[in-house]
Amino acid sequence: MNTITLEVNGNFEQIQKIIDLIKAIENGDISYQGITTTSPVIKASVMLALYNIIEATTTKLLKKIHKEIIQSQTPYKKLSTNIKNLVILYYHYHKNKSNNIHESLNVIHDTINMIINKDNFNLSYDEMSEVYQLYSGNLDAREIRKIFTKYDIVISEGIGQNLKTIKDVRNILAHGEQAFEDYGRMIVLASLESHFANTKDFLTEVIKSVSKYLEQKNYREQPTQPPQQRRRRGRK
Repeated sequence: MNTITLEVNGNFEQIQKIIDLIKAIENGDISYQGITTTSPVIKASVMLALYNIIEATTTKLLKKIHKEIIQSQTPYKKLSTNIKNLVILYYHYHKNKSNNIHESLNVIHDTINMIINKDNFNLSYDEMSEVYQLYSGNLDAREIRKIFTKYDIVISEGIGQNLKTIKDVRNILAHGEQAFEDYGRMIVLASLESHFANTKDFLTEVIKSVSKYLEQKNYREQPTQPPQQRRRRGRK
């Protein structure tokens, strides 16, 4: 998890330097031929870079979760219901995408062996994504919360509101609906800094939640509290 945190922080540091450059240009601290006209393009590029960090970090965290569960050598019966569901969904989509049942025999055997406890969880995120994708672009805070809920990870509400705007702008720019320069002329530096700070805070919270999830091994089935114990606590 430290590697992911370092990479994310490094990416944000690079974007912060770009924002500082934009600020210097607008304040007149930097001036040479052509730099003023490229400032709007740089602003638009920052929005694109923020979205790329959002998507890359989400993917890295999902890969990390699968890797940690595999390394834990947890048998299927001891997994949480949601993780069990991912295994079943992978099997279902793999079977449906195959033109011939024989193409899915290995997956079927692996799934059966896992369920009857001959094998531990061994499904990597890349392998699962080949047939069952949790997302295909268009990530914002709402969608990211929905994705991690499939792993029993709850991301705090009340943060990440700016991610929808970042996603929408990314789509507009990526699909050529608006030129980088035209969009860059519309957005003020204060808004850019707000998007930057909100994205950084949100991803920091996501990384924190995933880290806690892995440390506490919440991908495993949690013991049920005895009814009598629950009643005693309720009286207090």
